[in-house]
Amino acid sequence: RETWPQAEIHLVAGNPWGAEFVLEGSGWVDQTRILPEDASWVRKLIFFWRLRRKKIDVAFIPFDASPAFYWLGTLLGGIPIRVGHTFDILKKDMKWTRAVLTHEVPLRLRTHESDLHLDLLDALRSHPCWRLDRTYVQAAVREVTLEKFGLTHCDYVALQVSAANAMTTPKRWPLEKFLDLAARLHGKGRVIVLLGDAHARALVDDFVARARVPVRDLAGQTTIAEVAAIL
Repeated sequence: RETWPQAEIHLVAGNPWGAEFVLEGSGWVDQTRILPEDASWVRKLIFFWRLRRKKIDVAFIPFDASPAFYWLGTLLGGIPIRVGHTFDILKKDMKWTRAVLTHEVPLRLRTHESDLHLDLLDALRSHPCWRLDRTYVQAAVREVTLEKFGLTHCDYVALQVSAANAMTTPKRWPLEKFLDLAARLHGKGRVIVLLGDAHARALVDDFVARARVPVRDLAGQTTIAEVAAIL
């Protein structure tokens, strides 16, 4: 938005994680277009054919959030500039992606995902983007959110026991550690609030069953904006 203030920015999303709502109300995106990953091929074709009418100039294809139909959809949508990552460093046979791209950006390892996405923008700039050290999320009204979930300001500690959409990952702290932390925090008078999306249900249920103290289970009940307000 800062680089091209007159640009009309569209976000195409549709995976089940709810990330499409992160920028809702921020003013940085003009329109969010939802296309579920499990949509029929007919629906996908109609989606990109309609996108073609918008005469989109540039499509950015991030490495970790673009199923094959999106790559091909950028062609069907008649988008002349297509910027995306190449996967040589992963030793994956994805040569077909090069036939889609007009601007190739080598994927870097041991790099934060935000920087990897900004690498795509750098491909069209004369100098690298400024890397922000803060994350912005449009939050709901705190007082309304706390009242909705029966919470009192500064009286609780929020825990998220899952990571990587509840998949097995080294990013996740052992559940036993969370259980011990919850017991210690409760001993200091804190209410324990569990956050997370519906995909973390099994892990959260395991935590609740094994917890030695009362917990407030909000997993799968909040929007991203409400989570931001709670935090």
